[in-house]
Amino acid sequence: MNKENLKQFVFISSSAVYDVDNFSIPYSEETPMKENKYWTSYGTNKIEAENFLKEKFEDLQLNLIILRPSYVYGENNYAQRESFIFEHICNEKPIIIPNNGEIYLQFIYTTDLANIILELINTKLDKISIFNLGNKKPITIKEWIECCANVVGKKAKIIQYDYDNYNRKEREFFPFFNYNNVLDVSKINELYHRETDFQIGLKNAFHWYCNNKHKILFKDSVKQNEENILIELNPKIRFSNRVENYVKFRPSYPNEVIDFLRSSIGLNEKSIIADIGSGTGLATKLFLDNGNIVYGLEPNLEMRQAAEEVLASYSSFFSIDSSSENTKLQSEHIDVIVAAQAFHWFDPKPTKEEFLRILKPGGVVVLLVNRRKRSNDKFMNGYMEIVWKYGQPLNIKADSESIADFFYPNNVHEKVFYNPYTFNFDRLKGELMSYSYMPNEQDPKFKSMISELELLFEKYNDNGTVILQYETVLYYCKMK
Repeated sequence: MNKENLKQFVFISSSAVYDVDNFSIPYSEETPMKENKYWTSYGTNKIEAENFLKEKFEDLQLNLIILRPSYVYGENNYAQRESFIFEHICNEKPIIIPNNGEIYLQFIYTTDLANIILELINTKLDKISIFNLGNKKPITIKEWIECCANVVGKKAKIIQYDYDNYNRKEREFFPFFNYNNVLDVSKINELYHRETDFQIGLKNAFHWYCNNKHKILFKDSVKQNEENILIELNPKIRFSNRVENYVKFRPSYPNEVIDFLRSSIGLNEKSIIADIGSGTGLATKLFLDNGNIVYGLEPNLEMRQAAEEVLASYSSFFSIDSSSENTKLQSEHIDVIVAAQAFHWFDPKPTKEEFLRILKPGGVVVLLVNRRKRSNDKFMNGYMEIVWKYGQPLNIKADSESIADFFYPNNVHEKVFYNPYTFNFDRLKGELMSYSYMPNEQDPKFKSMISELELLFEKYNDNGTVILQYETVLYYCKMK
């Protein structure tokens, strides 16, 4: 660095240096610096750089200017902030926001940042001067998105998402951390008075985006996370990209189920069945083979079409596009409601009301759940470790307690059937991929998951097969 001709040194630091845990907004230049739990090393690196420069410039005949900008927006913005929102609005994609979107953000326009630097290097300042930079008025996440929508000329589709409840982090699906990042900018406003109107700045940013969007590479991981979240929030589309594996590889239910229901609830060939959340028709087929009329109710188009194809030869099968909360069935028309591997997706209160409406007097509800059997088998233990390691946590409940709550005050009865399956590797892989909570082929974790599955299979297979130990749990309750 040629120090002879240098008079001013400008270092662009960040608002990420402030102690957000112990001090409240707005943060002034005097707010103590400390590691920011959101920005971590990015913030601490800025703190180290500031302290280093302050120490060095004490002994130099130079002025040091430290700028701590809020979020920068505008043309040539390398960070995917407003461009992320523009892309979603232009393509009518929903924007998933953290919680209710009421967190405050503060922005500074790129041109304003450049003009402030020019202003300061031509102004007589103290030897070391520190300035916060940002628009005078902070704005909420929701307001910011609406401003972006105004310049695009389309309405934004916003989905509020309680990411903590799903064990996610906000930056997995949204450009900003979910904390109030607001600076006291009164000091810089004494020197700079030409703040660009926010809507004008966004309009310029959108014009740049339109001319350069082909150069912008959005993160594949964010796209995948968005897809997964939308599926989480709408279980009715959850299995759309899993149907083929579901049809080929999902375990069915043992024939003993029918024999048991004959003796326990009086099931016979004349019983009219409603299979709610019937999927590809695994449980539906059991009752069709028993001679029953079966209404298969399934809201997911791909799953429903798969069932219609598989069960096309049964004249007593009726496929309906409906859900547990609105079955579209006549009142008091059904003898037995069946929900196989589906109860955990139901909204309990409206579902219970609908079940009571469509059941005949004396009607029974039967829940079927295929679950992997806990055992001392080394293969099963290894398989379950893969499921726990790679599976996405689901915010759903289908345990005995939630089932008892649903049927209260009626008594619930339970029966367990051993239901093992012998799989070669392709079937084992397909079975794992049929579950909506496991990574799909577009997920970065998919390859490592399959590699671990291959190693497990190679270690424990017997003549090219392994036994996947399932058990079928049957709950039944006379609701009416």
